[in-house]
Amino acid sequence: MAIAWHGLILPAGHPLRGDCFLLMTIFMFFVGFGFFFIADAGSGRAYRRHVHEEAKRIIYQLYIQSYQDRQNASTNKRFPPESST
Repeated sequence: MAIAWHGLILPAGHPLRGDCFLLMTIFMFFVGFGFFFIADAGSGRAYRRHVHEEAKRIIYQLYIQSYQDRQNASTNKRFPPESST
């Protein structure tokens, strides 16, 4: 791997010989991220739990809001009756 990294594995006239260090660096960067995501796959359960809790919170807030809207509508707080003069 070190030989390929330094570009020594390519022949002298190869057009990518000078770029091999850059290409291998980019390649190893993505390989490193791949290993990170494989190792990090166990935390997906915690992320799903977080998303689930957030969804429950939002649904609960919407429920409370709709309850308050119904209460306001039934007591005419939002739309007071027109004065009968």
